Amino acid sequence: MKFANTGGGTFENPPAGAYPAVCTKMIDLGTQEVSWQGAIKYAHKVKIVFELDEKMTDGRPFITMRDFTVSLHEKAALRIFLKNWRGRDFTDEELRGFDPKVLIGKGCLLSLVENGEYVNIDSVMKLPKGMEAPVPVNPTVFFSLAEFDQAEFDKLSPKIQEKIMKSPEYQSLKGTGSNGTISGVTDEEDVVF
Repeated sequence: MKFANTGGGTFENPPAGAYPAVCTKMIDLGTQEVSWQGAIKYAHKVKIVFELDEKMTDGRPFITMRDFTVSLHEKAALRIFLKNWRGRDFTDEELRGFDPKVLIGKGCLLSLVENGEYVNIDSVMKLPKGMEAPVPVNPTVFFSLAEFDQAEFDKLSPKIQEKIMKSPEYQSLKGTGSNGTISGVTDEEDVVF
């Protein structure tokens, strides 16, 4: 299935199913506006990008991604996702400062489901014993606003760069906006990512 995009090319959804995949990008999006149950809230977000071993019609690997609120609270979607990926929960020590850089290049088994026009990540699990993770074809990227690296930022798509540039963290770094905080941000479940 293909959809036209604004970039003049085409977008090709992977078929629904389970696929070995490898994490190729971890992108700190900063604090973003989110609409939840009819209310506008602000949350620190991260985008995790995976490359599948399944190929598009042009031979390139499919890419899929998912955004999460940066939180390792026991009920947070990110913690549940990472717990399933790792095949175990976090230790108390890991919860005090889990380094997401370790996920770049790590394999997993992703379950993708059709959701209207798109195919989205439904769940993740540790690769079954004996199953190999795909070798990344595309360059890997780890981008963190806390450890800002212009070269890594420049590797991101213009659309993702634009999203990051709207965050108060980016504006504070560049001296173009607020001091990096937004009033009304609720981080009751915030834990160092």
